[in-house]
Amino acid sequence: MRDKDSFALTSFVLSIIPPSALFIFALYLAMVNIGVNFTGNGFAILALILFMILLGIMLYIGTYVISISALILGIRGLNRGLEGKQKRFALAGVIISMFNFSIPFLVSHVNELFLR
Repeated sequence: MRDKDSFALTSFVLSIIPPSALFIFALYLAMVNIGVNFTGNGFAILALILFMILLGIMLYIGTYVISISALILGIRGLNRGLEGKQKRFALAGVIISMFNFSIPFLVSHVNELFLR
């Protein structure tokens, strides 16, 4: 794989990470909303707390860090004259990473609705 191709693919992969964290968070909220009980044993509660801390860091801080990296790599890939599939990967990485900047704002409103 050439250097300019790796920019496109890396940009696309990085841009998918924040929406996947948002999907996992939405899945957790749906499970809580239908009444799944997470208070079984102490280990499950500790694992859930650790998971939520990591997911929160990913959704609030990681979204910006990863999206800025994906945006820079996608733009560098587009500026290097990619063609075909690699150009589409770079363009998709740029577009998705621009939309990723709104994820922390979406999560804060979801928190207010479901976790009262």
